[in-house]
Amino acid sequence: MFRAQPLIANCITLTFFFAVLIFLMPNSSYAQRVYLSPVWEHDIPIEITLSEFKKDTVLIKDLINGTDQESQLLDINQKTLDYRDFDNKVVLLDFWFLACPPCLAEIDGLDRLMRAHPRTEFVLISFARDSRSDIFEKIPEVKNFRMKIIPNARLIDQVAHPHKLLISKDKEMVYASSQGSTADDASDRVYKKFKAILKKYL
Repeated sequence: MFRAQPLIANCITLTFFFAVLIFLMPNSSYAQRVYLSPVWEHDIPIEITLSEFKKDTVLIKDLINGTDQESQLLDINQKTLDYRDFDNKVVLLDFWFLACPPCLAEIDGLDRLMRAHPRTEFVLISFARDSRSDIFEKIPEVKNFRMKIIPNARLIDQVAHPHKLLISKDKEMVYASSQGSTADDASDRVYKKFKAILKKYL
């Protein structure tokens, strides 16, 4: 007599096994959603407003890789950065804006992360959509931040904020995320999360 139950059980087991295998494959769509950033993979430009009448666009990958040796970034304290500021360093890029509650909840933790690591090995560049004056008005303490904040900078595409990507010393993107938290411990959580990740690359 044909016994269907064991056969069905075996089919279910195999289906589950292959589902788990596909889930864990580095080239699966799930892995790509977690680890790929359109800013890096698709070269989304950053539009930077230099004045009322002047704007510039920068491909951050070219600036970090050193293939763009002409572009400069002007931080919130009026200091310039160029390709040499990324040489032989792990780079964390952060994209945010003032009207984003998770962005604001994490900002102190990110600056704490920058202070916990030597500038010769690690740099954190924070791109804000908002103007210099608006940022100073809302967060006056940023003038003393160690991380570099670039005001008037927006991605020329829709990317969920806060958006972060980590670039290794070999100029490879090793981590990316578009998520944040407004929890009371959001600042501490983002600090601990990236401190643990950085241990692998510094």
